[in-house]
Amino acid sequence: MGDQRWGRLAEEREATHPAAALNVYLRLVDSTLQQADRRNYRTAAKQLERAQNAAAAADLSDEFAEHLAALREQHRRRPTLIGILDKAGLR
Repeated sequence: MGDQRWGRLAEEREATHPAAALNVYLRLVDSTLQQADRRNYRTAAKQLERAQNAAAAADLSDEFAEHLAALREQHRRRPTLIGILDKAGLR
């Protein structure tokens, strides 16, 4: 199944199964960030915003924050990505 299909599935399941949607969004972010590209960074930021919403709905905000911190550390040498995450309020 392609990333677009997984994304649609996560969106459909987010309201009823936010924890499952969160896991899908985080996997999509990892997949999206495999290739360094500004478009991919913007896509990843949108996926992270969805993941943040799903985490809040599933009462998993602390786990999301930990994952986001680890992701920012992992990609600290990608200033464009970090800037996009900052602009999106993903700190």
